[in-house]
Parts: sequence; C-alpha cells; structure tokens
Amino acid sequence: MGAGRTELMKVIYGALPRDGGDVVLNGKTVNPISPRDGLSNGIAYISEDRKGDGLILGLSVKENMSICSLDKLSNGVQIRHGDEVMAVDDFIKLFNIKTPTREQLIGNLSGGNQQKVAIAKG
Repeated sequence: MGAGRTELMKVIYGALPRDGGDVVLNGKTVNPISPRDGLSNGIAYISEDRKGDGLILGLSVKENMSICSLDKLSNGVQIRHGDEVMAVDDFIKLFNIKTPTREQLIGNLSGGNQQKVAIAKG
C-alpha cells in the first residue's frame, strides 16, 4: 500500500498521464496516452479493485466480457451476437468460470469468478 504500484500500472496502460520516463515494449518506446492506446499496443490493465474499476456490476457476465472488444465484435453499427456468444463461451470454459449462464449478473457471482471475468475481459 502506498508504493505507487497501481498508479505506475495505470500510467503504463495509458489511464494516467506520464510525467517522466519511458515505456518500452519489445524494444520499442511507446507512449500510451489513453487506455485505447494501451490496448492497441497490446497492454491491458486488470484492476485489483474489481468492483470499483474492473467490472460493471449491473451487467451480465457476457456484457462485462465483451464490452472491451466491441470493435472486434461489431461491424461499427451492430454487434455480431454469434461471435460475441462464441467468444464469451470460450472464455467461460478457458477460465473455468462458475456461472449458471452467460446472462447471469456479474454481481451475483463469487469474488473469485468475478476476478476471472475481469481477467478474461482484459
């Protein structure tokens, strides 16, 4: 606590502004100035505060998992629901997420399963 670890990770991801130093990824200097920049450079941030930063508790498992990938799951206008369901089901299986259905509200899952969804989302 208080060591600046979370803030450093948010700077590397692009969620907080950088005031010095360089971010070097695979030998290349990158300067993520937003989370979108971070993601486009292959950098993901998974918050240790899953309820405050990592998940939207009023949404389903499916919606939480797919919200960060809408650009890949849509044609710019409409979500390709078949692709969304397939991707979510793959992650549920891969991470062994215990949920009765992908439509289950994330807030109704155990803390461990919520964390698995936060990781799959990232």
